[in-house]
Amino acid sequence: MLVGIPLISPTSNKTLCADELSSRSFRMTDEIIAFTIPGAVKASGLTLTRIYNLIGDGSIEAVKAGRRTLVKAHSLRHYVDTLPAATIRPAKAA
Repeated sequence: MLVGIPLISPTSNKTLCADELSSRSFRMTDEIIAFTIPGAVKASGLTLTRIYNLIGDGSIEAVKAGRRTLVKAHSLRHYVDTLPAATIRPAKAA
């Protein structure tokens, strides 16, 4: 489970952290609908600059809630799912 990532709960108007959710009956696909920008960085492993560039070019969806920018979880997941598979060569035998 991702720890310390800010999440927005659809059932309340408060920001939750993943470690707060560990004690609840929780299914990630049912609850997480958006990440804060720092949460999107932590959840995806992408850099802050890359997240902003992806929002800017429309590759991932973001919305505003007051001054806060939220990245839609399904959009971020779709982007990561469509990245090409990594090709890692095996280490040479010594």
